[in-house]
Amino acid sequence: VFLGISNLVAKVPVTYNLFHTWLGYGIVCLITWFVSFLFHAKDTVTTEILDYLGASTMVMLSLFCMLLRISGRDQFGKIKNHLNYKYGLPIFLLWAYHAYNLGFYKKIDYGYNMKFN
Repeated sequence: VFLGISNLVAKVPVTYNLFHTWLGYGIVCLITWFVSFLFHAKDTVTTEILDYLGASTMVMLSLFCMLLRISGRDQFGKIKNHLNYKYGLPIFLLWAYHAYNLGFYKKIDYGYNMKFN
């Protein structure tokens, strides 16, 4: 993942419409893999929640990036911010609902997390 981020920064111009989106995606993936490593190295309640939330963040961000890519967002000469809100807000609200259920409302439940992801 780190090499992918390095290649993105080195080879893709900052003016590319989705540059910051892909950079953020790479950073989220890097953090998710690190948190997953922590969870599998030391299984605690905190690392389990971080692992579950990291995985769901990566899945939701992948969905967001896919929708932006399919919609042709990267082809627009001018940035269309309404697409960010159109796709991003529902995805974020769904993720926030999951985070609330996982961390506050329900017990940590592997089955619920797998159904969500």
